[in-house]
Amino acid sequence: MNDLPITVDELSSLAEKGAIAVVGALATGAFDAARDGIARLFGRLGGRRRSSAEKRLDVDEERVAEADDAERDEIRRDLMPMWRRELVKLLDESPEAARELVELLDVLDHALPEGPRAWVQQVNVTGHGTAYAAQGGTVIHHQGGAPRQAPPPVPEDDEDRTTR
Repeated sequence: MNDLPITVDELSSLAEKGAIAVVGALATGAFDAARDGIARLFGRLGGRRRSSAEKRLDVDEERVAEADDAERDEIRRDLMPMWRRELVKLLDESPEAARELVELLDVLDHALPEGPRAWVQQVNVTGHGTAYAAQGGTVIHHQGGAPRQAPPPVPEDDEDRTTR
């Protein structure tokens, strides 16, 4: 485990993988392992944070378990960004928790039911924007040249204005 994430992007990617695994474990046989592992991770930040994470997982698990099959994936998709944010905050406050999260992901990978594990990614770009996206990987983009600077503002002088 010497190749633990160290950059902000790597930690963010790890948090996303963690969120996908956690919501994927809801209402499955892997839930107990996910709940115990997440509780342990948030326990690093104190008993209150641990208890809050456990309660949130219990509510989320109940919500998924009570849903019909057609709604479960949609509920998991809705929950994923919240868990991603929580794991990003956790790793920001306790970067050494990355090792434990990597170990939990390994446990959950073996505990989650077999079947299609799809990643869904939606990228919208408008105007002259550029998007770089990766699933399960990293995008590194280098662009040469000096940074562009805006032209200096034109001074507003009442005598120089023309009315159209």
